[in-house]
Amino acid sequence: MDDTRRPPWPTLALTGGMALALALAAGETVRVSDAPTDLPAHAAARVGDVVITQDELDRATAALASDRRGGQRPDDRAHVLERLVDEALLVELALSHGLPHRDPRTRADLSAAALALLASEAELSEPSEPELERFYGERRGELRGAPQLRVELRFARGPDAVARVMAEGELLDDAPLPVPGGWVSERDLRELVGPSLASALSAAEVGVWLPPHPLDDGLVRLRVADRRAPEAPPLREVRDEVRALYRRQRGDDAVRAYLERARRDTPIVRRVAPGSAVE
Repeated sequence: MDDTRRPPWPTLALTGGMALALALAAGETVRVSDAPTDLPAHAAARVGDVVITQDELDRATAALASDRRGGQRPDDRAHVLERLVDEALLVELALSHGLPHRDPRTRADLSAAALALLASEAELSEPSEPELERFYGERRGELRGAPQLRVELRFARGPDAVARVMAEGELLDDAPLPVPGGWVSERDLRELVGPSLASALSAAEVGVWLPPHPLDDGLVRLRVADRRAPEAPPLREVRDEVRALYRRQRGDDAVRAYLERARRDTPIVRRVAPGSAVE
């Protein structure tokens, strides 16, 4: 087909599964009127009971133009409208054949789209200042920085290394570990002492020495002298982050509320397998 006459439309591929759908539709004849006498002002076309809006047509035409080096062509809008009509007919065919219930891939795609729809609608609303402050107060623990440790160590070399690192007050050797004397994050500690020692320190009680651990040509003992979780920054410094967290929570709440309501209002009958239980 001449590309100058029929530009490709990336949002609809009439191959693979679509070809099967077209085969199922063989022999069906659908006439779409060119006369927009019964169309509302915001509609570009109506396919059965489905309205294709001017906004949908604008977005699809713009998407086509953005995918092409030469930009939009004069006849793009008309061609894209026909593709949207084809798509609406194929969607109706898929629904009439029960694909949302029979085909796992279609069902998964529709479920994901429904979740995104519920979440996006809920996330559109902007929180008021009192709502944002209340939400920040409830979730400020999640905004704290990573836990930090203050670590002490004892290191010794030689045949008496075990006795020296175990005994308080013994003269020790300089450790090959550059452990800072101040606060250090667990992530930085992992880079300094390795994953195994860092994990042991993260789980250790404050003030308890870990068992001696081989290091280079000696032995090292470590303990957590203190541990802290930094305070959450004030709201004015993390307002955008809190607002984004608020929106995500609104989306999660909307999905949960819908499913609870739908489960309550929709008859659901389960066949329980022997030996199994349904809560």
